[in-house]
Amino acid sequence: DTYWKQASVGQIAPMSASEFSRQLRDFHGLICVYVHGYDMTFEDTAREMAELVDEYKRRNSNQAILPILFSWPSPGKTADYTGDEANLEWSEKPFRDFIDLLVSEKNSDSYVDLIAHSMGSRYAFAYGVAKSQAPRAVFRNVILSCADMDYHTAEQKKEDLERCVGRSLYVLTND
Repeated sequence: DTYWKQASVGQIAPMSASEFSRQLRDFHGLICVYVHGYDMTFEDTAREMAELVDEYKRRNSNQAILPILFSWPSPGKTADYTGDEANLEWSEKPFRDFIDLLVSEKNSDSYVDLIAHSMGSRYAFAYGVAKSQAPRAVFRNVILSCADMDYHTAEQKKEDLERCVGRSLYVLTND
């Protein structure tokens, strides 16, 4: 399993809010937002994002893809699960604000897929609860891999999240 080593991470550069908004308005295609899980450094997360985008491109070679990484502060230490939970919780409102900005600024013919791994999946459920009265779907697809949430809690929040999804919601768990 060395496929992940083949995905290239492009140059990472800061961008002003106005530049970001302009890029969203000028882009036509799939906006792929990725949220990492617990115990992930920024470098590891950027590599995962590159791998996901590479896979999207291999499957849909003619589709324009704008990858966006929402990275919340994780020290990247296995023993710091509780610290990651706190950082994730503190970053929940900035995540909601970011998604709302993205949706309001994006071109009308673009659509958004949200992919979240492990603890990062909690953002999707929290967004669904916060936007349960939203008039329309925000995401085309939502894919939650190894969702780090109790099954019964996820069941309680699932309907709210489904209202935010236009096409498909996938929640993948492992035993």
